Order: sequence, then C-alpha cells, then structure tokens
Amino acid sequence: MLKKDDNLIATCRVRFLDGFAKLERMAIKSNYRGQGIGSILINKVEEFVIKKNIQQIKIHAQVQAKGFYQSNGYSVISEKEFMEDGIKHIKMNKKL
Repeated sequence: MLKKDDNLIATCRVRFLDGFAKLERMAIKSNYRGQGIGSILINKVEEFVIKKNIQQIKIHAQVQAKGFYQSNGYSVISEKEFMEDGIKHIKMNKKL
C-alpha cells in the first residue's frame, strides 16, 4: 500500500501460489490516477516478490487497463476475455 500524508492512496494484494505470485485487487484513489502511482506500487510489489525468490507475476487485468500493465512490462498470456466481478479481464504475466 502507498500513503501520502498518512492517507492511503493505493493498495493491492499479492498471493503466492505454486511457483508464481498473483497481483490482485490493485486500486488507486481516483484523484491520484494518471500520476504514476500505479507504476510505483507495481515496482514495490515486484521488489517484494523478487525478495521471496519468485520469478513470475500473473494478473487478471481489466481489459481497460491492458495498456497500463503493458507499459509496466506485462505481456498478454491470452486475449480471450472473461468476466470477473462483472468486469471484462484478460490474463497477463511478467517474468522478473
């Protein structure tokens, strides 16, 4: 999670599964979006994952966020869209 002036501005969850990490529930407060906060959070997550000797992160990315994740080095595993929590997603990953 990231804070500014003791206020939470971004958070996510990381689960460690069979040989990889899964980035989930990434959220940035709306008034902080577009300022690089998401990329900062991803970098912190990747540093944490690397310290755990895990070399791959997978995500179920919202279709609308595909470009954001690609700009942070994630690749599309499958273009097949699926519904998760009522929102279209695709599978992506990144080798660390």
